[in-house]
Amino acid sequence: MDNQQGNLLNVMDKYFESMAYSIGALTGDGHTRNHIAIREGGKGFQIVYPVTISNMDRDCVGRVCWEINKLFDKGYDIVPYTNDNGTQMFRLAIGNCVINQFFTYFIREKQYIVDEVYRASKQAKLDYLAGLFDTDGYVAEVKQTQAKYGYSWRVGFASRHRTFIEDVTRLMQKMGVKVGSIYTQVSGHGTVIFVIKPNIRSFIETGCYFNIKRKNDRLNHYLDAMK
Repeated sequence: MDNQQGNLLNVMDKYFESMAYSIGALTGDGHTRNHIAIREGGKGFQIVYPVTISNMDRDCVGRVCWEINKLFDKGYDIVPYTNDNGTQMFRLAIGNCVINQFFTYFIREKQYIVDEVYRASKQAKLDYLAGLFDTDGYVAEVKQTQAKYGYSWRVGFASRHRTFIEDVTRLMQKMGVKVGSIYTQVSGHGTVIFVIKPNIRSFIETGCYFNIKRKNDRLNHYLDAMK
């Protein structure tokens, strides 16, 4: 590896540490693209570089907005809106070439976890996983009168790409989470998705968490029941 490439990797490793959650969240509910658009007033064309994330939880989009504003010294705001199903949503939409290229470097086609994740500190790995689980993950709390504690809990994560779910599995296993098998399911849209259901106790004991309050509250309910 020449010095120039090595310096680039060191720089990107450094910035991944501070942006790990946002990179994980944008991998799930965000996108980075570039395309040609007509200029305002119809006078010619320009290339636009959108970076967008939408989620029903302000906790998620708010943290992404805060991290981006801090790193890039910007003042972007979250925009609330109602989707076609009548659900309250929150969106962060940015048109900036540098920010677009930054996230594209880490996210790419969303089929693999980039090497920077594996080289990151444990806290950065946990933040990255929190971004992934806040968007494409879940913690289910189901009331069951016959269950020992009156409820059952399950943590899960899904992806359209088996290669990505395999990478997430390896990452979590290296951190000490008991992940188990990869399941194949058909989504409500008729597409095939790949799902993992990590052991909830090892998920928590390793330090994994949800930044979204309503999801993290369910983990706390589980912990309270286990006392």
